[in-house]
Amino acid sequence: MSTIATDTRNNEGAYAALAGGRYGDPFGVLGIHQAGGSPLLRTLQPHAERVAIIDTQGTVLGDMERVHPDGIFAALMPPRLRHYRLRLTKTVGDTIDIEDPY
Repeated sequence: MSTIATDTRNNEGAYAALAGGRYGDPFGVLGIHQAGGSPLLRTLQPHAERVAIIDTQGTVLGDMERVHPDGIFAALMPPRLRHYRLRLTKTVGDTIDIEDPY
């Protein structure tokens, strides 16, 4: 089983509570955390169809995987990446680049 799949299984309850606005510690789930010895980035983007990790110049470094139907996405962080942004493709087709608040 992949790192993301294992992490998702381990956090199903937290993801459901977070998506439902009932989770008391979003900083404990969202942002960069260790999972299986690897840095894993999680973000909540309920209006996004797709989310990608981009560098500060806007180059796409990797797509994030939707791990909860209400818009929680996760991806392993590229090695040695310190500064990153997120590229959201909204369900209406618009694309915007944002800073990750976590």
